[in-house]
Amino acid sequence: MNAPAIKIQNLSFSYPSQHESALRNINLEISEGEWVSVMGPTGAGKSTMSLCMNGLIPNIQAGEMKGSVSVFGMDTYMTSIPALSSKVGVIFQDFNTQLFSSRTDLEIAFAMENLCESSDTIKKKVGELLEGFGLTKYSKRHPSELSGGERQRLAIASVFALSPRILVLDEPATDLDPLNRENLLFMIRQMHKSGITVIWIDHEPELSFESKRLILMDRGEMAHDTHFREFFAQKGLALKYSIKQPDIPMLFKDEDPADMPMTCAEALKKIENMSDKSGWRLSKERQKDYISRKPSGHSDKVIIGVENLSYTYPNGTHALNGINLEIREGEFVAIIGQNGSGKTTLAKHFNGLLKPASGRIIVKGYDTRYSSIYELSRNVGFCFQNPDNQIFASTVREEVSFGPRNYKFPQSCIDNYVRDALEAVNLTGLEDKDPFVLTKGERQRIAVASILSIKPGIMIFDEPTTGLDYKQMTSMMDMIERLNAGGCTIIIITHSMWVAAKYARRCIVMSEGKILLDAETREVFAKEEILKGASLLPPDIVRLGNALGVTTLSVEEFIYCSENRPY
Repeated sequence: MNAPAIKIQNLSFSYPSQHESALRNINLEISEGEWVSVMGPTGAGKSTMSLCMNGLIPNIQAGEMKGSVSVFGMDTYMTSIPALSSKVGVIFQDFNTQLFSSRTDLEIAFAMENLCESSDTIKKKVGELLEGFGLTKYSKRHPSELSGGERQRLAIASVFALSPRILVLDEPATDLDPLNRENLLFMIRQMHKSGITVIWIDHEPELSFESKRLILMDRGEMAHDTHFREFFAQKGLALKYSIKQPDIPMLFKDEDPADMPMTCAEALKKIENMSDKSGWRLSKERQKDYISRKPSGHSDKVIIGVENLSYTYPNGTHALNGINLEIREGEFVAIIGQNGSGKTTLAKHFNGLLKPASGRIIVKGYDTRYSSIYELSRNVGFCFQNPDNQIFASTVREEVSFGPRNYKFPQSCIDNYVRDALEAVNLTGLEDKDPFVLTKGERQRIAVASILSIKPGIMIFDEPTTGLDYKQMTSMMDMIERLNAGGCTIIIITHSMWVAAKYARRCIVMSEGKILLDAETREVFAKEEILKGASLLPPDIVRLGNALGVTTLSVEEFIYCSENRPY
């Protein structure tokens, strides 16, 4: 009998200086050729377990390990990491740590060169992977010159180059636009069909529908080892573990798990086979009533005006081409688009981090061409995707008070503003904590508080939900929504289509440095063919509504608009 692909026995692991174990008494067998999903809240031990599978724990990462992990019968503690890397390919959650070469093509070639593969083989495989991951035109660029999504694709391609027998993917699609996510899934499907074992770690269940088996982690332990569909058929169980309940099963909650649709395509097929389809009629009149309950909340005052904006990076990349738009006070805007479409580049012009190559931007009366970042950041706060790029102080209080001190606010104002900012992000009581011992979600909120403390009227959030579990995502977005309700103009950059659909009232769709669509969110998501051209796919609930004739942006709206469905 063949050894399992991975066998874990009584595994426990503790990081240095941490009181609680990251993993506790894990017992798990994964057969060769399985596709297994691993899910659970932030801090559950998912990433730690993945590092045990390729020997980085305990051979590189310090800590106390008990129990054993074997890969095709090889004990990871007794086997060298180079020997394991040809068997187990791991794509890290922080994919940037995997990139170190000076060129994109050299990054992909590196591992194959180490294995002394022939130059012809390397050249052929690098070309195939560059094309497969849409990186051919970036082959000679330094990885730092790529967008976040392009770097993530490069990290995945460099692991694929080794053709490992086991693929461990730790949140591999966080920075990918929806169509690139589909392309990644297609490539992994092909590898899985050839016999590759796939272990997919993620917070988004919609990316895990391929798997039949679900390993649910919680507080370092295995809480469930179950069938994927059966788990999501149980009402409220996903939310208990900070996982987003997929949209479609919520509409078929009384179905047998074996027959329950999980995707829009499955739902449409099931509805088509029903003898009585009346329960699935959607009413546009009911939708009008639903929409009327949510006022726009913004004024007619233009506070950001962009006129014929173009920008070219020093390496010659034309990132923006003739952008014209206006943003009004109190709006909640989502900027969406494919990787490298110019979203972040555009947003960085709003607070002077970048200056126009041509055209101009007026922000609250300031022409950004002639205004300093110091002046502009007083009005426009920018929260980066990675909060660690912003945080530097040794305590939360020091971090949040830096801005008002820099602007020479009176001490009494500083104390009040810091208190208000921490209350807004639910971090009161952590003033004396070191930010870097807190969770990523808490560090993100510290970064937000550090900007809130200077009371800007406009706030920009670049991928505010990346790397967060569902409870953290909704906490972050609900906080942003409260800021908007308080009068703050909000601009988010996101690849998460359900976030844009649920929270944003206006969407700006970018493609190749230009604005492809700019309209109310519902109008934008109704245009699926145009969105597909921008590498975007609406959430399943939107696509189902579109197929039934009414664009619905949430499960709640879909249910409200149903004429005869007894929910």
